[in-house]
Amino acid sequence: MITAHVVNAHNKHLYENEFDEFLRRRHDFFVHQKHWRPPSPDGRELDQFDTDAATYLLGIEEGRVVTSARLIPTSEPHMVSEVFSHMCEKSGVPRRPDWAEWTRTFVVPDK
Repeated sequence: MITAHVVNAHNKHLYENEFDEFLRRRHDFFVHQKHWRPPSPDGRELDQFDTDAATYLLGIEEGRVVTSARLIPTSEPHMVSEVFSHMCEKSGVPRRPDWAEWTRTFVVPDK
């Protein structure tokens, strides 16, 4: 069974190993599988939006991170506002503290 863990700036210290595994799996997915970014020397995928404002959902099964997502309040700089704002030309980029941008989602395929 997958258990959901909410990780943020306040409790990240309790998830050091899981967070490191998460960043490595994210690197594998977004760098090696999707080819969206160049490889990182340390094998971890981070970007300018991985700040203390981010909240991470980690799905953990049998001690392994198997899925995750990053949520950022739209009142903070986020990928849509800073990189893909052209996609919101008609309605504008949402900017509300109670709305989150949901990005960097991955699921580890079954072996």
